[in-house]
Amino acid sequence: MTLQIFSGLTHPVSIKWELTYKCNMRCLHCGVCGGDPLPHELTATEARHVCTKVGHSKAITVLLAGGEALLRKDFFQIAQELTDYDMVLTFESNGWYLNSETVETLAKTGFKCVKVSLDGVNAQPHDRLRNTPGSWERAVHGIQNLIEHGIEATVGFCPVEFNIAEIGDLIDFCVELGISRINTGELAPQGRAFINWEQLAPSKEQYNRFFSTLDEKSEEYKGEIALAYTRNIMKNISTQWSSPPAHIHIAPSGKIRLSSVLPFVLGDIRRHTIDELFGWYKNAWRTEKVRAYLQKIQHMEDFLKYPHEIPYLNYEEELACE
Repeated sequence: MTLQIFSGLTHPVSIKWELTYKCNMRCLHCGVCGGDPLPHELTATEARHVCTKVGHSKAITVLLAGGEALLRKDFFQIAQELTDYDMVLTFESNGWYLNSETVETLAKTGFKCVKVSLDGVNAQPHDRLRNTPGSWERAVHGIQNLIEHGIEATVGFCPVEFNIAEIGDLIDFCVELGISRINTGELAPQGRAFINWEQLAPSKEQYNRFFSTLDEKSEEYKGEIALAYTRNIMKNISTQWSSPPAHIHIAPSGKIRLSSVLPFVLGDIRRHTIDELFGWYKNAWRTEKVRAYLQKIQHMEDFLKYPHEIPYLNYEEELACE
């Protein structure tokens, strides 16, 4: 999508809504330091108002995420309200709570696809990264429950130093499970991954073998499973100023983020309409702040060079964006 075509859109095509940062796990690599909820997360009443805004936004798909989004008491109420607007619902989970009863409710609510984190072909690397004994077994059972209830199951794999060599075996395992897609890529030095970078970051040699294996497996399993990966995420993001995705990212606090990786905030869903926020989002990619930042951050490791040099773009304060 070129910027010219994109600029003609008045609404996002997809919306990612992080419902909460509350989580039952304390994953070593978590980019949002999931665990305790934020002090100013949207209330149940505010979330219902957001459902109305999202429902009227003309977006096609909504991805619900966390933390662990199932820990929000009003998760299924939010999901049902979005379904009532004929939104296509997807969901990200660590898999811990995906028992048969919960998955049956997901199916009845209208979820079409659920992505489950799976970071190894056995419990050792997965449970270590997730910092939670038993989490691998629960994730696998959750995936099996999804497939049994007719919900498409996909997998998110995070490569770190002690599991990256397993990617080939993991793909084989996922094919056996009936997974339709695996999403993976470089580890981002954010949140706990930033704190634990030295023990988690794969070497360049490991990454080279990792991506070579992905290329080989993509050919081997062509038509059986989709492998989604990007060799240099920051290079991909740096091109988005000219062709940004038609997307809105809502944080648990109601703030609108420019992307999952870039540290820019555009406004607040509590006070602004989706149309306003999407307009600011489109303009943000043209600003000098964003473009200058993208010129400095060309690789994931570049985040480590500027830990205290994070620009802040907030359209609640600076609405002018030429």
